[in-house]
Amino acid sequence: MASAKASKNKTIAKRTGRKTPRKLSTANKGGRPVKWKTAAEMQTEIDHYYLECDVRQKDVLLKNGSVITIHSPKPYTVQGLAVALDLTREGLREYGLKGTFSATIKRAKAIIEENKVAHMLDGDGPVAGYIFDLKNNYGWTDRHEISGPGGGPIVRDDLAGMTNAQLEKRLKLLTGGNNAK
Repeated sequence: MASAKASKNKTIAKRTGRKTPRKLSTANKGGRPVKWKTAAEMQTEIDHYYLECDVRQKDVLLKNGSVITIHSPKPYTVQGLAVALDLTREGLREYGLKGTFSATIKRAKAIIEENKVAHMLDGDGPVAGYIFDLKNNYGWTDRHEISGPGGGPIVRDDLAGMTNAQLEKRLKLLTGGNNAK
């Protein structure tokens, strides 16, 4: 084993001109260097993205042929944020997993979610699209809750085995005693 290591060192020395092999640094494990060194730098660029969306204007062609410019805020999106930060969605997700950036990314995504809700409630754009996005990307669900009398649990009775008196008692309970005869 020791001779194999010595042989390897000699081969490395011949190729590199060094007597001993160079130790690899553990600080840089290779790959692309990080784009954002601090969360504060990233937050500045995130704020710039929000501002660009908020001040967007759009030209509208009127029926008489004239064009007017209107204020038309662009909805915030995770994809738009990733592009503004020169990242992919996956890259943005990876930054969100790093301790120093986690709170910054979570807050940015919460602001994006709130912006979508505000646009949806204002009727800006395709409401069904906002609903789809919120359900698929933010865990929103449609929930239909059904409860029994007074908000209590639903009791399921086996009506087939009940007598007429039991059925009438059950009907009174379900209707609060207001059953019409």
